Amino acid sequence: MRTRVPFQKPTRWQRRSCADHGGECAVSRALLADLAWLPPAPDDFRQQLKALTPETTGVGQPLRFLANHRLDNNQLASLAKTAARLAAGRPPTSPSSKTP
Repeated sequence: MRTRVPFQKPTRWQRRSCADHGGECAVSRALLADLAWLPPAPDDFRQQLKALTPETTGVGQPLRFLANHRLDNNQLASLAKTAARLAAGRPPTSPSSKTP
């Protein structure tokens, strides 16, 4: 059973806003939004994703390598689809092989 912790009023330091820090928070937010510390995605990102098959040994390492880059929303969605496809053991599909 959990014990209840009494409510404690926030300290002066906890109540400070970004304005109190000279705008540092805005810089931090931009840094986090852009993931600026990560390297940009490789030019052949899509080709590397398509090359991953369930039969590839050690598929986790190249998948993690690609995940550790600054990805846009489309690249992130492609990475997630590829990870799901690999987890299900399906081979890659091309747009021309899809049936309507």
